[in-house]
Amino acid sequence: MSRFVLVLSLCSVIFWSCLSCSKEKNVNATLPELSVTAVDTSSFELTWNLVKDVNAYILSIAQDERFEQPLPEYEYNSVLKNKVKVGGLLSDKDYYCRLKVDTYYGFSDYTPPFRVRTNKPQSPKVYMDYLSTDSVTFRWQSDKYPGAYYQVNLSDKKDFSNTLKNYDRIPSKDTVLTIRSLERHKGYYARFRSVRGNGYTYYTVIDFRTKLTVPKIKITQILDESFNLEWLQVPDARSYSLQISEDPKVFEKPYLVLGINPLYSTRYDVTGLKKDKIYYFRIASNSTYPGASSVYSAPRKAVTGSDILTKKINVTSVENVTPVSFRLNWGGSILCKLLHGGCRYEEYL
Repeated sequence: MSRFVLVLSLCSVIFWSCLSCSKEKNVNATLPELSVTAVDTSSFELTWNLVKDVNAYILSIAQDERFEQPLPEYEYNSVLKNKVKVGGLLSDKDYYCRLKVDTYYGFSDYTPPFRVRTNKPQSPKVYMDYLSTDSVTFRWQSDKYPGAYYQVNLSDKKDFSNTLKNYDRIPSKDTVLTIRSLERHKGYYARFRSVRGNGYTYYTVIDFRTKLTVPKIKITQILDESFNLEWLQVPDARSYSLQISEDPKVFEKPYLVLGINPLYSTRYDVTGLKKDKIYYFRIASNSTYPGASSVYSAPRKAVTGSDILTKKINVTSVENVTPVSFRLNWGGSILCKLLHGGCRYEEYL
């Protein structure tokens, strides 16, 4: 009896030892098929079909196809479900995944390497909101990535070898930036990127040129059916645009406005007008660069039929100058109002 018990015990030890040994060996098992969903710049979700009679799935992820550079947290990861969220990755980079199943009888072989490439980071969507002779304003969409912030550089070189201004840490909640103290009619480059943890997006680059100044214009003569205009030359201006209208509120309606464009000189005689009628005019300087032309000047007024410029008096002094009047002293005094758009006073308005 004791011999029988001894033999039975020995057989049991051999059986369990063999079973344990078989657990270390690869077994023929159905391998799951890997697929990927929800790929982002720093993460992806890996899924696979369920396999029957499986205790767990053993997942390995590496940066190379031979798995010589495994990710420490995914070098030999036991997973009970049929999907896993993989995070903390670099953007625009290849990663390799493989899986084997843990069954009652042992482990299967690994699946063939499955390649996943993380997405390229999207550059900030930036647009120019305002541009003047010495400043520019940019707007962009807020980055919702936790803890993200923006970096902005300004340069007058396309390769940013000469950086003029740096904004190293703009909070993600701030989506507007105004850069001031720029030179008139000069070309600049601005680049924007979002910093996300240890990584960052690609740069968005915008090139622009500040605007020309508005010409200073004056009326030199007013007649019954015409008036003459002169203006100071604007440096770098290619030409000038002049608009004439009977109503200062309709300059944006071309069919009601006489547009003279382009003008290459610094004077123009407006003719073919009606006598004793009010006309309005405005002027702008044109650039050879898109978007760098000046804005139009504020509308000025001229009244035909009364040439105040032909009335000659011996003026001794000018006093009390305001935007709409001044006082001339000529042995007495007279109040000269600018009702007709201008007077031969040696200043451009």
